Amino acid sequence: MEVERRGAEEMLVRLPIYKGSFLYLCDMKEKRFTTTLRCGGCTAKITPLMEAEPSIEEWSVDLESEGKVLTVRGNDVKSDRVLELLKEAGFEGKEMKRGIFKKVFG
Repeated sequence: MEVERRGAEEMLVRLPIYKGSFLYLCDMKEKRFTTTLRCGGCTAKITPLMEAEPSIEEWSVDLESEGKVLTVRGNDVKSDRVLELLKEAGFEGKEMKRGIFKKVFG
């Protein structure tokens, strides 16, 4: 097992699992939301809010996905705060349920 520090609060762990294959675990939290965003203009509208939020380190929107999925990463990301930011910009969102892999390893 190898541990790599990435900044003061983020850590990446590399676990060997099988003949040269590794499982990478990162302690940064990721949350996903379906949204009412529709286009690049909508994304531009939420950008200043997302960029100003200290708990959000990375974020992206997949406008091609059915639910216009917003993915947010950070060490202390709170779902309620992300939903507040969306509402402040005039949009709605709903947190997506986590799959079994995320429940076990996330």
